[in-house]
Amino acid sequence: MEENEKEMMDELLFARKSPRLQVEEALYACWGITSDLDFVCSEILESPDMSKDEIANILLGIHQMYNRRFDDLWRKIGVEWNQAD
Repeated sequence: MEENEKEMMDELLFARKSPRLQVEEALYACWGITSDLDFVCSEILESPDMSKDEIANILLGIHQMYNRRFDDLWRKIGVEWNQAD
């Protein structure tokens, strides 16, 4: 199966999920920040040759990714609240 087909299937399956389940999954994905930060900390401690730029780029990437995850979560919460009314 091609990557585009897989993405389309994933989107269709996700669209069939209840808004509450979508919120729960998005919330769970946001908890990933703790394991991501644990990984970054261990990399910094175990790789003293990492430059400040490398560390900054990793942290900025995590920052951007989780901004998007939390925005997605907030949007899904809004959908759930609107359907509850």
